[in-house]
Amino acid sequence: MKLKPLNVFYYSTYEGAVDLDAIQDPKERASIEGMIRNFGQTPSQLLKEPHPKRLTLDEAVAKAVKSGKPMSVFNFLRELKPFFVEVSHDQDPLVFVNVPKNQSRSILQQGMPDSLVSLTQEGILGVHGWLPFDKSIPNFYTFDKDPSMFNNKTKKRLSSQFTPGLRVSSKLFAVSHDARLLFSGGFWDNSLQVYNLAKAKLINHIVRHIDVVTCLALDSCGRHLVTGSRDTTCMVWEITQQAGVASNINRRPLQTLYGHDSEVTAVHISTEMDLVVSASKDGSVILHTVLKGHYTMTLRAPSHQGWTMDIPNMAVSDMGQIILYSVEMESCTDADQRRRQEERHCLHLYSVNGKHLCSEPLVHSLADMCVSGDHLITGNSSGQLTISEIFGLHPLTTMELHVPIQCVTVANGNSHVLVGLKDGKLIIVGRKGS
Repeated sequence: MKLKPLNVFYYSTYEGAVDLDAIQDPKERASIEGMIRNFGQTPSQLLKEPHPKRLTLDEAVAKAVKSGKPMSVFNFLRELKPFFVEVSHDQDPLVFVNVPKNQSRSILQQGMPDSLVSLTQEGILGVHGWLPFDKSIPNFYTFDKDPSMFNNKTKKRLSSQFTPGLRVSSKLFAVSHDARLLFSGGFWDNSLQVYNLAKAKLINHIVRHIDVVTCLALDSCGRHLVTGSRDTTCMVWEITQQAGVASNINRRPLQTLYGHDSEVTAVHISTEMDLVVSASKDGSVILHTVLKGHYTMTLRAPSHQGWTMDIPNMAVSDMGQIILYSVEMESCTDADQRRRQEERHCLHLYSVNGKHLCSEPLVHSLADMCVSGDHLITGNSSGQLTISEIFGLHPLTTMELHVPIQCVTVANGNSHVLVGLKDGKLIIVGRKGS
């Protein structure tokens, strides 16, 4: 059977398809000329040499090893292995781990390590050395623990107390891309606080929300921050720069966003897409613009009639797909006339235009989630780490870590998945033998 070409260009854009001098009608000629000015002409040939041959996986791995660059962990989903690192003593849960993505000290500069930032539930701050690829050692990565975390006299601790009863989680923290600043919420005085990581010193204390800051997020450019609060609002902030380095945050928010009827539980900001996404305990997810603060739309995940819904967490991909984690609750009476609450957990996928694409039920509650490329990484309360594909939310691999997970993130270049556990250990998930 002969296949027809699936060209998507209009026929008149091809070279030699139109003879302008032969067109007598001036209106038709003007329209064709306008089309050429606006859309250009389809080239007859782009390349004179054949495309390079696609490498096999083994060839790609060998090339990466030779060049000294780490491979994406998502290429080896059947060959993953967890490596345990003790980061915190006294069963202090590790609630935040982050490798800032644009550090001046990197593997490109003579093997100098990046900074890996960690925070425990008690507010103990660690700045560790992290090198994702080193050919000279068996596991290929280097992790140099911050020695100050294991000495009571040198421990670096956030200066303020977290609000009593608030679950301290990764949603309360963000690190500037150059590893200079730590942004934090969750404090009893409703403040947003900024710390200098090198000096472990508080440099800004801003109170604009009228209730506790429950979540915050940094955009991929490192120029804007968004905060969500129990006061039902979100605020967009500008990060100030000096000589190209993050120095502080503007004390006056650029935008204040409204629309929720209950506590804001999760936020996301993308300056490139002019998009702020916020989720709430009232089950609503609202989209605003960054630059003007205009309301765009409201999303509500599918739910059972009569059940209440909470959106404790969400993740948004670089392409704008929105993944919501919902918890549905219903109060009911059992056979012994005792009141109990039934819960249902589910993931929901939406397009950037707000179209519901699919849902995936969950057995256990999720502690944290993040997105990297086409993959969704989730960690649950039973100690399961799951990597799924975004489109369809189908699990690709699951790893049993046996201890409740507190936070998950992906290191630079997708070289490793970093998992913080309730017992204070850091799990570095990489390829076996790497």
